[in-house]
Amino acid sequence: MTDSLPSTDAAGFLHPETVLGQIKIDKGMTVADFGCGTGHFTILIAKRVGGESGNEGKVYAVDVLEQPLESVRSMAKSESILNIETLRANLEDIGAANIPDNSCDMVLIANILFQSEKKEDIMMEAFRVLKEGGKVVLIDWVPDKALFRGMGNYVMSPEEAQKIAADKGFSLERKIDVGTHHFGFIFVK
Repeated sequence: MTDSLPSTDAAGFLHPETVLGQIKIDKGMTVADFGCGTGHFTILIAKRVGGESGNEGKVYAVDVLEQPLESVRSMAKSESILNIETLRANLEDIGAANIPDNSCDMVLIANILFQSEKKEDIMMEAFRVLKEGGKVVLIDWVPDKALFRGMGNYVMSPEEAQKIAADKGFSLERKIDVGTHHFGFIFVK
């Protein structure tokens, strides 16, 4: 972990090591990475939950596209990481992730809600898979800093994100520092 890195670089992209340094992730945990992309968070989380053997814990890497999931599988294989299960699913469809109910200790939702009209459904899917007391780490673009306005014009304010989470049954634990281009929260089921 490199504590000297800022949470984002000059272009506004996240530094997963620094972000995860603010979050309690223990070996043996089960974590879902919603919208995992090419796995920058997934691989780091898998190492943390894997323990010394690398076989403890589990990470569900979930994405709607196959190509990013193939990248996750390739990176995991090259680093001999065995505790990642890749799942192709549309997180806007509750239950589509095919993760058992009440099975996860944590769900990471980083930079995907700004692309969706169905933010509430994605939060409901997180609620479904989380154990009681489980946590959602939610990171998304600050509205006037979003670099990808053309990809999805559904950017929300931090206040809107808190309201959606509260409406779905989550309570705010705390904010996390994810730089000036993003906001970050930890919510508890």
